Formats: sequence, structure tokens, C-alpha cells
Amino acid sequence: MGKYPTLTTRADGNYTFEVDTAQYTISYFTDTLWKETSNITSYNIQVSPDTVISNLNFGIMPEFTKGDLAVYLTNSVTVCSDQTTLWLNVKNLGTETVTGANLELWVDPATTIQSASGSGVISGNYVSWNLPVDFYPFLYTNQESTYSISVQMPGVGSMGSSLIDSARISPLQQNLIDLDSANNFSEISNIVLCSYDPNDKSVGSFGYFKNESDTLEDAQNNKIQQITLLLL
Repeated sequence: MGKYPTLTTRADGNYTFEVDTAQYTISYFTDTLWKETSNITSYNIQVSPDTVISNLNFGIMPEFTKGDLAVYLTNSVTVCSDQTTLWLNVKNLGTETVTGANLELWVDPATTIQSASGSGVISGNYVSWNLPVDFYPFLYTNQESTYSISVQMPGVGSMGSSLIDSARISPLQQNLIDLDSANNFSEISNIVLCSYDPNDKSVGSFGYFKNESDTLEDAQNNKIQQITLLLL
């Protein structure tokens, strides 16, 4: 029995795949938002060399018609005095086409927005997009829109501090019932990282050394090095 990974449909609702000569079972597993209507949930097929098998269809329909816009915010590493990239990924996880949306992003005030892809309008630490497009239900096309934002990180003085960025997607369609409003908002928190040499110590002496067990202390009063004295 041959095996093949999970498939998704193209924009036209069709799916295709290539396999070796073997016996296969093609199955459709419905999402909870959809139901099967053709009384067919699987096909058993025998693939022979140089053959094409078609018209293996599954009938489905939504349990109810509702949209569900979702936004996901991710980022690259946050290194001090460097640039990092934020990505906004927007999807319609529902069963109804959503026409138009407002996308918004707030970056931490400690950082500076350098650029934003698409039609993003930058105002201080805020970016907004007006998206007059149709977001189709995920089951048909898995449609998604992705936007990238370049952000300048703060300097070494912010090492170890926390940065909080957040995003929101708001449908423009009137009377739209959103299945899950919780996924209309996304937030990430990151720590500012900096490179340093742990062996690079700067200390000072505040008095005389009298014993072999005397130590030097750094600015945080951490004993870091034992001194061996030559007594004359």
C-alpha cells in the first residue's frame, strides 16, 4: 500500500498529485465547519504505469456561512543596533468570503519602523493597511496575505529589555459574523539581545592588597579574580 501526505486544493478547487505504481486510498476529512454531501469519503485506486485517474471528487458544504479573519504576527531575531523583520500573515479561516479589511500594527516605542510592504502607511510606531480584497474561505484556497515590516532595534543600552509588538485585523464587511474574534489580534514579546565577551572584565582596586586571598571586584561587586601577592 502506498502512502502520500496530506493535500490541499488549488484556487479552482481541484487537487493533483503524482505517485508510484501501487494501491492507494484517497480520503477526505471534513473540518468541523463543513459537512460531506456526496456520501463518498474515500476512493480505493490501483495506479498502473503511465495511467491518469481523474474525477475523484468529494462533495461538501458549510455547516453555516460565516467568515473568520485571523492575523498572525512573527519576527526574526531581535539583536541590538540591528534591523529585524516583522511578518503579518492574514487568513480567512471561515466559510464565507470576506470583502475588505483593515490591518494594523503597533511596534514597541523603543524601536523605529524603517519600511512596510504593500500599501502600509507608517505613522510613528504604527502602521496601517486598507485591504480592499476578497479573503476566500480557507478550505478552497488556503488564501493568505503576508506583509513584512523592517524595524531598527535599539542600542546596547537596551540589552535585556522586553519589546512588545501587536497587530489587529478588522473586517470592513457590514453585518459580518466573525466566528472567532480572539484570532483578530496577535501579540509577540521579545528580549533585546546583544553580543559580548564574558571574559572581558573591567575592574578597579580601592585600597591595598595584604593577603594572597584578596580579590578584585567589578562594578556589580562580583568577585572575579584572585590575586597572588609576592611578599618582599
